[in-house]
Amino acid sequence: MITSSTIQVPLIPKAEAALKAASARDGLGHADTMNRAVQLYDVLSEAQRDGRKVYVDQPGGGTRELLWDPPA
Repeated sequence: MITSSTIQVPLIPKAEAALKAASARDGLGHADTMNRAVQLYDVLSEAQRDGRKVYVDQPGGGTRELLWDPPA
């Protein structure tokens, strides 16, 4: 059974701007964008807990960029 909940979260101006930009860029509503953000944060948090690094590969086999490097 899938359930959902509604929460209210005060956003700092930088987070509000990022939410608006990501929603507009991806053509998604704020709720969909926030759902994706929370899921991504969960992945990053788990990687940090396990001491793993997260990389982003550039298109076409270009450079690999370190996205998340957990603190020692």
